[in-house]
Amino acid sequence: MHQSRLLSALLTSLALLASGCSVGSASSTAADSSGSAQMPSASAGSHDATGDKSIAVYACEPKSLTSTNVNEPCGQDTITFLYTPLVQIDDAFNPVFGDQYPDTAASAIETSDDLKTITITLKDGWTFHNGEPMDADSFIRAWTYGANPKNAQENLDFYRHIEGFDDVQNGSTTELSGLKAIDPRTIQVTLKTPFAPFVGSLVHTAFFPMPKAALEDLDAYNERPIGNGPFKMADSWQHDRSIDMVAFEDYKGKRPDVRRVTNRIYENTTTAYNDLLAGNLDIIEELPFELADSYETDLGDHVVVLPATTLNYLGLPVTKAPFDDKRIRQALAMAIDRKTIAKAIWRDTMAPADDYVNPRVGGYREGACTYCEYNPEEAKKLFDEAGGIDGPLEVWFNSGAGHEVWVEAVANDWKKNLGIDDVTFKTLNTSDYYQKIDSGEYTGPYRRSWSADYPSMENYLSPLMGTGSEKNNSGYSNPAFDALLEQGNGAATLEEAKQLYQQADDLALEDMPLIPVSFGKKYSGTSERISGYDLDFNGRIKITEVMVKE
Repeated sequence: MHQSRLLSALLTSLALLASGCSVGSASSTAADSSGSAQMPSASAGSHDATGDKSIAVYACEPKSLTSTNVNEPCGQDTITFLYTPLVQIDDAFNPVFGDQYPDTAASAIETSDDLKTITITLKDGWTFHNGEPMDADSFIRAWTYGANPKNAQENLDFYRHIEGFDDVQNGSTTELSGLKAIDPRTIQVTLKTPFAPFVGSLVHTAFFPMPKAALEDLDAYNERPIGNGPFKMADSWQHDRSIDMVAFEDYKGKRPDVRRVTNRIYENTTTAYNDLLAGNLDIIEELPFELADSYETDLGDHVVVLPATTLNYLGLPVTKAPFDDKRIRQALAMAIDRKTIAKAIWRDTMAPADDYVNPRVGGYREGACTYCEYNPEEAKKLFDEAGGIDGPLEVWFNSGAGHEVWVEAVANDWKKNLGIDDVTFKTLNTSDYYQKIDSGEYTGPYRRSWSADYPSMENYLSPLMGTGSEKNNSGYSNPAFDALLEQGNGAATLEEAKQLYQQADDLALEDMPLIPVSFGKKYSGTSERISGYDLDFNGRIKITEVMVKE
């Protein structure tokens, strides 16, 4: 949806709220076809109203479907259906595995007394969708490929704790010396130094297995991945249209009730919402927040509200003037009225952020971020002391995902409170946007979000702000911050690790390379055909829990 239309909708909504009226149903508004990709034909995601087990699910266009290269929501949401990880994360945020957890690939995991050797035993009899055995070599194959810098995989950083990683990076070898197949069902992982969250991190796509067939034709594998999960590809990836899957009949985990899934690709969540209301879509994992006033009227009991681990933030290019002065960064953070934005724009579907760590994760501290408190007077003082910003301030965000209104609200706060008159917006479609940000091709604040890959403070701090991290787009580097993270990684207990991570968190919150803006909740919507809906720790659909009404 175009920015002007979103603003118009917002103003109308606020006016109605002020007058005590409710906002009209979104179903009465025509979908913005200009905001969606070329849509699939009706047959691609259609289902038989008599009660078959096919469903259509909202999706966005992934950057990749190769597990070692998937570290963004569009790809993760999709391949979660195709793979079963070694571990899952339970409601207490602990890694779990074994026979009592059918949708895990590990039957046992043991850690040595020095915390450096992890022995993983795989469940017996599991196979990939092409019939290849899911064995120790299939995991070692994937992690070795992902760790090789020549392969330029997004998840390279996840293997940095494994012994031999540095040798692979400098090109002296292509093998991780810390990986060994003891027998076909046993993987021995030796770490360079202890890493307290390692077992929990095994839930991530970086640690999915890879069959031999993948390396025989990587391009073909990316277009039609071969996983070990409850669903297999029904056809190749139809870019900007759909990704179709069918249930894997030989799956050894929990048998899903759903028999076919069409991941229908949209560029615009509002268009998807109207398709949900029209009966052309069964699940939207995250409803567009700008239509929050219509959720209950439109969907009733089929709105599912679940906690999320999301941190929405604005990154800053800290190596470029004027953002290399932390007073500018602190001033920008303090000048944002998060509470008003959360109430007026997000309709309380998100909460003001006051830490880099989401409240769902152990170690979060309420009010940890001093500069997240709205203080326009102090913000202007710091801003002026640092010399302000000369010339235009260019703010970057991806279009079509509902970010237009809140990013403009932030910019208006900066104009009003800091006197920045010239603010422009740089918008791109989601795929191009991520590529630009990841390659450092941005000139000012950029919108991004992060959800925990595994349940640890470290997973917010190290990837986003650790020196040299693949996801550290801001360019932030602080040796003291890095040292505290390393100390936490090597701590004897998780409690000791948490205390060290909190000290690192405090350093970063003072330096403010990223501006925390909001913590997310997941508002999902389903059609009347769906029951038993739930999300995992990462906020992705538990496809084996979805039930389809007859």
